Amino acid sequence: MVKPKFLGQLLGVIVLASSSAVGAMRSGPCIPLAAVSEANCPANWAGVPAAKAAWCGQPRAEIINTYADVSTGQCRGFLRYHRAGPLDSGHSYCLYDPSNLALRGHYWTDPKAELYGITCGTSKEDFDDKECERVSCRGLIFHAAPAH
Repeated sequence: MVKPKFLGQLLGVIVLASSSAVGAMRSGPCIPLAAVSEANCPANWAGVPAAKAAWCGQPRAEIINTYADVSTGQCRGFLRYHRAGPLDSGHSYCLYDPSNLALRGHYWTDPKAELYGITCGTSKEDFDDKECERVSCRGLIFHAAPAH
């Protein structure tokens, strides 16, 4: 049995460590778009359905909390593909230009290693998809957040 005093101290350490890790995320120089791997983001929107299907088709028993979602249309100026790794190992966000369907940007995070990377010419705000309707691996639809 855990003593309440110890549990409180443990929770305090976890909260402190979590808040420190968020502020400590670091990145190097921006990543040139040409350096983005096809394994992370298909070069063209036409490759996204196959990439999503492959990511979603991984064995669920071994890979927990792995998912991908795709925007149902243009949102905030881009088409969007997002995938999350197992056990919160990180996220990969891909943006596509709706006029020519080419990859426009990539942003990835690895919270456990406290790292992130972003393509040159994009900002973290470009990858915010809270207002975007998306379809996940299981066919679930994430609806746009209501405007306040």
